[in-house]
Amino acid sequence: METAGNSIPFGYTPVWAEKDKYQVKSSANLEQRPIRMGLIGLGGVALGKHVPAIHRLRETGIAVEIVAGAEIDDGIREKCERLHGLSCYRDFREMLATEELDAVEVLTDPGESRLQALTEVVDRGLHVLVEKPFLFLGVERLDESIARAREIVSRAHDKGLVVITGFVKHFSPPYMVAKQLIEAGAIGELSLVAIKMCQGWSRHILLEGQACHVLHIALWLAGPIAGVHAFGINRFAEPSYPYDNIVVNVEFDSGAIGTFYFNSSAPSLKPWERIEVFGERKWLAIEDGFSVSLHDTEEGPSKVWAPVMPHTLFFDEEFGGFAGEISALVEAVREGKQPPVTGKDGVDALILASMVHSSIRERRYVSWAEVVESADKWAKERV
Repeated sequence: METAGNSIPFGYTPVWAEKDKYQVKSSANLEQRPIRMGLIGLGGVALGKHVPAIHRLRETGIAVEIVAGAEIDDGIREKCERLHGLSCYRDFREMLATEELDAVEVLTDPGESRLQALTEVVDRGLHVLVEKPFLFLGVERLDESIARAREIVSRAHDKGLVVITGFVKHFSPPYMVAKQLIEAGAIGELSLVAIKMCQGWSRHILLEGQACHVLHIALWLAGPIAGVHAFGINRFAEPSYPYDNIVVNVEFDSGAIGTFYFNSSAPSLKPWERIEVFGERKWLAIEDGFSVSLHDTEEGPSKVWAPVMPHTLFFDEEFGGFAGEISALVEAVREGKQPPVTGKDGVDALILASMVHSSIRERRYVSWAEVVESADKWAKERV
């Protein structure tokens, strides 16, 4: 199996080389008290991604279990009770008060309901994984969203709680390989980052709800961003968001530069994502969250990391990053350490999105510092 730095298998864990390829004989989770999880919000992402990922982790020996869920939709709640054997509540507060939980996944709408859920979860001293965006109260309330998100993260930190933002790409093999190659000096000093993320899911929150994934990846791969100059249009009358096409020029603290473009007017189910990172006569690309190509010589061959498809050992729960983020939560809770992705990462993506909005609206360069200052001003005025 081709690896980057001989330590990250591309898409498959090392057990695939062993006899128990599906890890059905693993019994480590029978010897530990499981981390008891509650889910707030049992919609498509919860049932289509998070629940299968937790079941997959249990099979591989990770001691974690879902003990309860909360969902306002009566039909979904009844289905989860019958299909998964969960104790399900209409009011998440009742679940928090009744069940003995270690951690909660907050998977609700990112607006007021999420703010209420996060506040209650942290107040009760429970660890939390929150889907992206960490919090979004609307484009016109981004200062408030940032300030309130920072407040929640700060309170959780003071209580010694683990907080993870659901940036699953951080745990997906293509991005992990790219990060390791960059850290190993495979392309030398970074000079340019180019990102494309195009999707056609109507009514989505383009920057805060979708592009936030790659905004986080940009910060992870290339470091802090000093400022942006952005342009946006609503060419096809997106009904629930001010822009359906956005271009962003970026200046990193390191002196590197970048250009990002996002849209919600492309086909949903066609290739729609590409990240390129350039150094000195070397560069790499992550293509559609699937493969990594490293071009590091003039004459020699390029190097490509790509999974074999179709493949009976290929699990979306693992390759997509969902199992990785939940496993990171369990490990951080059990060992009392910081996870690879934190609540602060969710706040940082909100700050970057706010910078883009301000730049489009005011038609000028906007710095990271001034957006943070604006959110701080909102917090002080509220007090």
